[in-house]
Amino acid sequence: MLLNSRIRRVLPWVAGICLLAAVLWRVPLADLTQAIRLARLEIFLPLVGGACLAWFLIDAAAFAFLFGRFNTPMNFREARELRGLTYLLTPIHWNVGRAAVIARLRTTHHVPLLEATSSMVFYQTLDAILVSALCWIGLAQLPASPTRNALEPLVALFCLALAAYLLTIRSSRFAIRPLEQLRASSIHRTHRLASGRDILTILSLRLAYYSVFVGLYFWGTSAFGLALPVALIVASVPIIQGIGALPISPAGLGTQQAAMLFLFSGYGPEGAIVAFGLSFPLLCIVFRSMIGWRYLGRLSPSEAPSEAPSKSLPEAHAKAQARARNRSIAAADAE
Repeated sequence: MLLNSRIRRVLPWVAGICLLAAVLWRVPLADLTQAIRLARLEIFLPLVGGACLAWFLIDAAAFAFLFGRFNTPMNFREARELRGLTYLLTPIHWNVGRAAVIARLRTTHHVPLLEATSSMVFYQTLDAILVSALCWIGLAQLPASPTRNALEPLVALFCLALAAYLLTIRSSRFAIRPLEQLRASSIHRTHRLASGRDILTILSLRLAYYSVFVGLYFWGTSAFGLALPVALIVASVPIIQGIGALPISPAGLGTQQAAMLFLFSGYGPEGAIVAFGLSFPLLCIVFRSMIGWRYLGRLSPSEAPSEAPSKSLPEAHAKAQARARNRSIAAADAE
């Protein structure tokens, strides 16, 4: 059992190193070092640092709204602390950082695991809808090619399927028993409580988050001598980040660089593409770890509030719960 656990921990690193070795096998090391030497690092370094700070603040604002609205009273300062501490785990993998958010909410704010998980799943669902829509829009602006023709219908189908899933969970129509059981499950608690304004608020924050990505890719790649069309960046960022989030390698090691090499090939030297692809995530780890270290001294669970959050949930939250109960009662009466 212990051996299997160690193997599971080592395998992602092995996969990442193998993928990265394959990328470097294609791109000579001399081309990579030449691209780094010629890069305008005086532009790139502060650009990545500023982007990491902007992502941190946007994430904190989103967490303050999301968890404060559906789980526990939370202000912007507490949300910054929550996000900053979980930044220390993102070098292992982004999904580990998300799990740490849920665990931290339970430790310091007494939020039940299923309630926090529901809010995170709702948040990620909206995020996936937004980024797939952006990818779809970006692909539609690109010239016809075999890659675009293959990706566009898949991205469109994914976006529409997620939107249909969200609408179905939130609706009280088609009150068949399996569907009602799915709607009533704890994992969909936040999906049912959220109002249209809640959804628009979260989507706006996530749009701001990805706009920073688009700007960083546009000016960051130009610092390495690449000239990427904005439409290509809008279409590519969700794909690259999505591939990096797959549980294949830690922090997207190897997977993101291979995706960039595939998507950006033809818009500049491959050495410059890989140089950007390696420098960007490594610098993100450095800057995010610096933010995380800023909040490391607040890791003690003794700061947990003395009251359970259910005693002081916002009035709007209580009203949303009442609306969800009324929808369930109406659906039961319809049966």
